[in-house]
Amino acid sequence: MKKTIIFLLMPILFQGCSLYHFLSVEEKKYDTEEEIYTFLEELEIDTNFSYSIKQEYLDSLSFEKYALNTYKLEHKGKASAVQIRLYDTTNGFVYGWEQCFGDLKKLGILESFPFSEKAHLPVNRNLFLLNEIDIIKLSAKEKDELLLAINKYDNVVIVYWSIWSGWYSKDALKRVNNFVAKHSSENILFLKINISPKV
Repeated sequence: MKKTIIFLLMPILFQGCSLYHFLSVEEKKYDTEEEIYTFLEELEIDTNFSYSIKQEYLDSLSFEKYALNTYKLEHKGKASAVQIRLYDTTNGFVYGWEQCFGDLKKLGILESFPFSEKAHLPVNRNLFLLNEIDIIKLSAKEKDELLLAINKYDNVVIVYWSIWSGWYSKDALKRVNNFVAKHSSENILFLKINISPKV
C-alpha cells in the first residue's frame, strides 16, 4: 500500500523542491559545535571560517533583507535550508543558489568563475555581505577579525547548511570547496554558516 501511495505521489514530488525534502531531509534538529566540526572534517572541509547563525536569526533567510529567492519572498515561502552566495568584496553580491533551484550539477552554476548565471532563477540582487556578517554568531572581537580577514580577499563565498538537510548540505559544501580550490587564483574566502545551532 505504501509503495502504491509513493508511486501515485511521484509526479507531484518531482516538481519543485518537494522531492528534495522527501528523499533527503531528515527531521529538523539542532547541531552542537562538536557535531558541526565533525561533519565538516568527515567531508574534508577546512573548519576555519566555520560559524553558526545567531539564534534570533534562525528564520532570517526568509526575510527581505536576507532572502535569496525572490519568488519565495513574494509568496511568503520559507527559505531553503541549503544556500550558496558569492560576493565580490569590491562590487558586492554576484550570484547565488538555493536548494529549491535544482541540482547544482545539472544547473552548472559552479562550472565557471564567477558563478554561471541562469536567467530563469528568481535571484535577489539586493543582498549585502555586511548583512550576512551581522547574522553570524560572533563576539565583537571575532567580528572585527572576520572583517579584517575579508579585506584580504577578492571574493567571499558563503554556504548556509545544516546536518539535518542531509545530502544537499554535503553536496553544496563539497562542490563549493572544490570550486574554491579550482579557482584559487581568484582569492576566495569560504565561509561555512550552520543554520541549526544548538543554544
